[in-house]
Amino acid sequence: MSTRLQKYLVICGLGSRRGCEELITSGRVKVNSVKITEQGAMVGECDDVTIDGKPTISCEFQLVMMNKRNGKLTARSDPYGRATVMDDLPTIYHYLNPIGRLDVDTTGLLLFTINGELNQRITHPSHSIPKVYMATLNKPFTHTGVFEQGVNIREARRATGIVLNIQQTIVHLEVKEGRNHVVKRMFASLGYKVTALSRTKVGHIELEGLEAGECMLLEKDEVERFLKT
Repeated sequence: MSTRLQKYLVICGLGSRRGCEELITSGRVKVNSVKITEQGAMVGECDDVTIDGKPTISCEFQLVMMNKRNGKLTARSDPYGRATVMDDLPTIYHYLNPIGRLDVDTTGLLLFTINGELNQRITHPSHSIPKVYMATLNKPFTHTGVFEQGVNIREARRATGIVLNIQQTIVHLEVKEGRNHVVKRMFASLGYKVTALSRTKVGHIELEGLEAGECMLLEKDEVERFLKT
């Protein structure tokens, strides 16, 4: 099925219809390596569309990674006017929604999408997508092997995890569930207080090369890899 080029660019979240028309007339858009400057060109699913040499990705396959800053709510808006992650998300991606939630004082890897299936694949415990957190504790961690066996975190609920690395008070922990405050509660069950927490990895995606508050659009194959999980 073919779509007008300017409509396709709008669907990719690259701006308003007029803004995308200007991208075309300015000569910044190529289809299959051919520069397109006239309106009305048609593109199909197999066409290679680039802007300034960079490939476009339709909105359903757009996955944005953010290095969340401390003090930002994981929400699209807040009735009390508090700062949210949307403040750091580029306006062009404001139609995307955060996948899951990080506490306001938790930093690190946060993903955004409008793909419902992708969101469900990453957040639902039945898919067992691992998440890795770096926790800074109030004292050196000495309970090696305990999380692997499971700990009680709330009433009769148990949680398990894999300790990947220990550096005195800094522990890298992998968990496969996203229950509220699960990492903090796991450490609290053993008498530790988490003084700082950052998520460093979700599935195969690692937080690399982004300063606090920065964002990056990931490649389409990153989405496809999650959907095949």
